Amino acid sequence: MVSRWMAALGLVALATVASAPASTVITFDDSPVGPLAVGTVLTNQYANLGVVFTGFENGVEMPTYVDSFWEMPPAGNYWTNDNTTRMMTNDRRDMIEIRFLGPVDNVGFGYMNTFSITPVTVNLYDSSDSLIGSRSIGTNRLWVPLDLSSYSNIAYIQMLQPFDHFAFAVDNLRFDYRGVTVPAPAALALAALGTGLVVRLRRTKTL
Repeated sequence: MVSRWMAALGLVALATVASAPASTVITFDDSPVGPLAVGTVLTNQYANLGVVFTGFENGVEMPTYVDSFWEMPPAGNYWTNDNTTRMMTNDRRDMIEIRFLGPVDNVGFGYMNTFSITPVTVNLYDSSDSLIGSRSIGTNRLWVPLDLSSYSNIAYIQMLQPFDHFAFAVDNLRFDYRGVTVPAPAALALAALGTGLVVRLRRTKTL
């Protein structure tokens, strides 16, 4: 009898494990509202995926854009602090912000700057506006992966331009919402089977 109970509970546990965190990847090529053309102002196109994008110049909110001008891997669009004229002007935003609509984990993205190894500062904050982590990265025209999965409970990310005219870009943003699970069909089937066995065993014991 004990082994049958353990088998039933094991199936329920297996179904729970099979329910993985809901992971999101944003490529800046397509969005829930449709494809993003080069030069599109990036704002809330991904709001229903739980993230919005903002730029700031001297503390004032300013538009940021989707672009593909640098034409380096990864292929397709990216999000940049540059402007659509791609000229050496102060229109390059001195800060861009990724704000999530709830706490997230397992954050990462591709990153590139276009001038030098001079680093851009990446600051991570929680929902109480407390700094939970900071990274500096400079790539000198090479796309590199920035893995921030060692930090958790992230509410928003700010990337700071080291000096005016400095251009940088973000691509393939990934994140997992905390506590959100997406049960796979197999997991649901296992859960149903496990629950059915538990109920049946309880009835047998009662009889």
